[in-house]
Amino acid sequence: MKLGEIAYYITSGSRDWSKYYSDKGACFIRTQDINKNNLDMKKVAFVNLPEQVEGKRSLVEPFDLLTTITGANVGKCALVDKDIPEAYVSQSVALTKLIDKSIAPYIHLSLLSLSGGGGELEKRAYGIGRPVLSLEDIKNIKIPLAPKNERIKIIQTVKDMLNKEKDAFQVVKEINAETLKTSILSKAFRGELGTNNPSDENAIELLKEILQ
Repeated sequence: MKLGEIAYYITSGSRDWSKYYSDKGACFIRTQDINKNNLDMKKVAFVNLPEQVEGKRSLVEPFDLLTTITGANVGKCALVDKDIPEAYVSQSVALTKLIDKSIAPYIHLSLLSLSGGGGELEKRAYGIGRPVLSLEDIKNIKIPLAPKNERIKIIQTVKDMLNKEKDAFQVVKEINAETLKTSILSKAFRGELGTNNPSDENAIELLKEILQ
């Protein structure tokens, strides 16, 4: 199905919001806030909007999909998977509101997959000579909509894989670099890193260069 057929509203933010920038107020989601296909609001901008402003139609709510449509980050897609403070999108971000919010996690995964809507998303973004997507492009992305039980299984499988990846990165992160250096140098002094090739550079001198 086309994304526009399973969404009741697809829009982008209004232009000229810079005049509303403020140190506090509503959050203003830009392309740089959609990092690695996730919504990262650590460095989000703020806007102080008057009561009557056309841009309020782009209010972000839970289970909305956010897709970058211009710039180097074009084609990235984030799911609003939790409650967030009052927030609006910039003109460089497409806001998709699904008719059935329960399918939002599955649609998000599909838009990240080259074999799902993500491949078409990428093709549309870069197939016209410059990185940009129109709202019509977003509406016409084809989504392979699996049956409910299959969607649930796919979501759980991907979630399990991502959790394993996260755990693996955490283990690597916790490795003490100094301990690793000491271990490598110890092996070098014992001659356990050599290749027994006399023409090879001295292992200790090579390690000094690498560790510096």
